[in-house]
Amino acid sequence: MGKLQEEPYVPGNDLYTTIDLDLQRAAEDIIGDRTGAAVALDPRTGEILAMVSKPSFDPNLFATRISVADWSGLLKDPRKPLTNRVIQNHFSPGSVFKVFMASAGLEAGTLDPLQRSTARVTRRSTATPSRVTRRTGTELSACTTRS
Repeated sequence: MGKLQEEPYVPGNDLYTTIDLDLQRAAEDIIGDRTGAAVALDPRTGEILAMVSKPSFDPNLFATRISVADWSGLLKDPRKPLTNRVIQNHFSPGSVFKVFMASAGLEAGTLDPLQRSTARVTRRSTATPSRVTRRTGTELSACTTRS
């Protein structure tokens, strides 16, 4: 195998994240070693405050050429660590259907934009929702499945 090409470091632009470290740690604790995902968004800005997908993998495996054994292990792992469960699983973060239905309800006058309503969440299979609330009132919902 050949050596990867190396290039000298060139400073780029600063990168600022919106991850809240305390909330990220809480999300990690909620999921633990189970298979699942958690995401917390600031509803005012859409900023991602925490995001967890488990199981995960060591990204350093990809820092150089990943070995055939490591790649095969990731592909064959029944827990599917390469799947980002926050964005790639059947628990989607939101659906366009809800937006259309809300718009239709507002237009028909059957929904009051000032009235708060609560939706019942139906669990799929063995999913268990968990919640933790930040001081600012941001709610973190996590969904885990038994492995």
